[in-house]
Amino acid sequence: MTPRHDVVIIGAGLAGLAAARRIARAGLSPLVLEAAAAVGGRVATEERDGFLLDRGFQVFLDSYPEARAVLDLPALQLARFEAGALVRHAAGVGRVADPWRSPVAGARSLVSGVFTPADAWRMLRLRADALRASRRNAVASLDDTTANALRVRGFSDRAVDGFFRPFFGGVFLDAELDAPTSWFEFLFGMFATGYATLPRDGMRAIPQQLAAALPAGAVRTSARVRSVSEGRVELASGEQLTA
Repeated sequence: MTPRHDVVIIGAGLAGLAAARRIARAGLSPLVLEAAAAVGGRVATEERDGFLLDRGFQVFLDSYPEARAVLDLPALQLARFEAGALVRHAAGVGRVADPWRSPVAGARSLVSGVFTPADAWRMLRLRADALRASRRNAVASLDDTTANALRVRGFSDRAVDGFFRPFFGGVFLDAELDAPTSWFEFLFGMFATGYATLPRDGMRAIPQQLAAALPAGAVRTSARVRSVSEGRVELASGEQLTA
């Protein structure tokens, strides 16, 4: 007999696991299929010679509202990085710090060579706007690009090329800063109100926690999907699943 589930989800990344959680809480039967041997997708950690190595550059912002609603943060045993950034420029390395959390270091940021004095005032305005955006839990919309928004706000080329482009270009994986302004402001607010952290057991602990909260048998790893049709999923093994 062909096994039947209410919903079949392909991919046990964070989105697939969170969707399965929502479906299970609604009283339905989800099945998550993952081609890899472990859950998590891009959020993965390897163990080598006693070290935990997260794949790619990954940190977890403990201020994310959705994460606070879905995850048990204390159970992750998060370790914080100090708020701020080190920026390398022609004159050396300058530190950018949050004046609300590190007043002395924040004041020194003004003479770090990263910003002009006028940029400091613009940063205060940006922080206030970003906090309002983060409280709205904004999602990205098709508004202006981040690069254009920074120009409109009057930030100097020194600030854009020395801080915003390398920092948020790394966050967005987009050095041109073409990400929507609403998404940039939301993330800026998250950095301003929270901390970049890592779970004690590596980033893999996040998808593992999501998967552990699902009903028994709701996740199948090493289950590669060959094709999808209406109400039916075929695995590479030839097994047929209906939903």
